Amino acid sequence: MKVRITKNLSWPGTTTLYLQIRTLSAPLLILALLMPLMVYSQTESSALFEVQSTDKGFLLPRMTQAQRDVIDSPATGLMIYNTSSGVLEMNLGTPSAPNWISFAVNGKVTALDCAGATMSGTLAAGQPASGVFVSIPYSGGDGGSQAGLRVVSSGVTGLTATLAPGSFANGNGSLDYRISGTPASVGTASFALNAGGQNCTLNLTVTQGAISTLQCNSASILGNPLVPFQPATGVIAIVPYTGGNGSANTGQTVSSAGVAGLTATLAAGNFTTGIGTLPFVISGIPANAGIASFALNIGGQSCSLDLPVNCGAYLAPGTWKSFMCHNLAVANTSAYPFQPSWEIVGGYFQWGRKGPDPMVWLNTNTEDFAHGPTGPDAGQANEASIGGWNQTFASNGAWLDASKTVNDPCPAGFRLPTKAQWDAVFSNNTQSTVGTWTSSPTNYSSGRFIGPGLFLPVTGYRIYNLGALFSRGDNGFYWSSTENGSVNAWYLFFSSSSVNTYYNYRSSGISVRCVSE
Repeated sequence: MKVRITKNLSWPGTTTLYLQIRTLSAPLLILALLMPLMVYSQTESSALFEVQSTDKGFLLPRMTQAQRDVIDSPATGLMIYNTSSGVLEMNLGTPSAPNWISFAVNGKVTALDCAGATMSGTLAAGQPASGVFVSIPYSGGDGGSQAGLRVVSSGVTGLTATLAPGSFANGNGSLDYRISGTPASVGTASFALNAGGQNCTLNLTVTQGAISTLQCNSASILGNPLVPFQPATGVIAIVPYTGGNGSANTGQTVSSAGVAGLTATLAAGNFTTGIGTLPFVISGIPANAGIASFALNIGGQSCSLDLPVNCGAYLAPGTWKSFMCHNLAVANTSAYPFQPSWEIVGGYFQWGRKGPDPMVWLNTNTEDFAHGPTGPDAGQANEASIGGWNQTFASNGAWLDASKTVNDPCPAGFRLPTKAQWDAVFSNNTQSTVGTWTSSPTNYSSGRFIGPGLFLPVTGYRIYNLGALFSRGDNGFYWSSTENGSVNAWYLFFSSSSVNTYYNYRSSGISVRCVSE
């Protein structure tokens, strides 16, 4: 059936709209269609035609949204009444890409309260929003309709707030927005809302990801050990966690306490879902030996990452052993331990003897102990024989390899190294020497570096039967806990050109460098 509009100008002042239907249908059907319709062309000169009535309306096609969506190539400008949403709609797109726009007349409210919004669900950076809804209260609703709204976020981008079409309540009510998308970062996502003639800004917090536990006490340390006064190189603390939600974290940088001078840095990234690890890069120069503590707080969990900072050496590839940074009974326990000086020479102990109370190590010689130099000058070297020097030998078992004995002079947590440990130290570390290697009571310039974390000054030793100083500045001697027969014990010996372990009388006065238990 084809419909054509024509005009009949035979009646002045009026135009009759004829629908000329080319069909084989009965003439009576044509008359029934033509008679009720009168078009007045003189009312609006710009209009093609105008329909007037005092008791009838103009009725558009009525259909559901599903029916609308299957219209074949809807023309641009095509209008319908959508019974699913209860609004007039027009296609402002193209026949191949329709874009149906609502022409509903919105109702009104007197106030829209974004500040009073309530949200269900959470928003986490990098994590798709799921089940997130926001209820915005309003007041002064007039019961009119609202056509819905879609607003994209600013600030933190990547989110959309969607309000479905509906009607305002009479009086107070609320509008429910669904939040979708994936927030691009941590911060505040802002939505400029406009409904019922009112507007407000909805601000939603986007948090970092979350975890259930953060396990500092199970951390593993990669790279070189932390040594006091030496730059941290390649040190990474791997901290495990559980209960990750797959969301982003902003990373963090934490300064050390206890031992100052270090920082632990975690780069921004995403938690894995479930079990994972966080790699903290340790950098800086530790100010002293001890424990460097980092107060970590991320993903809603916190713990203290405690890392030892000690002098030491490798006993085997990858096996690090901590040593004290100074010899026992040094004149200054705060002296820099990686540069030779009189302050770090220390005292001389007989094998198997505990020596005097540490409070009297300086400036005090006893029958089985000789203190080190008290200054750099000749009169401060303490090199002479010691009257009453004990020439008896400590019995077997006074010091032991397998355990620390009551005669061990090392402080708590440390003990005498074994011969095997001294041998391992010099087999598994690079070495270098400094200073002038000549024998003199006041030669404090020489020493040997062992790897990145141990320095042994060239102390010489005290002769077994007199207690007199011998070979300071020329040879280094350090006791081990290991026996040799009944009168001798093993010690570490080194010169400018060689390193070895030898044995000597137990009444000799030799330096002690303690190793961790």
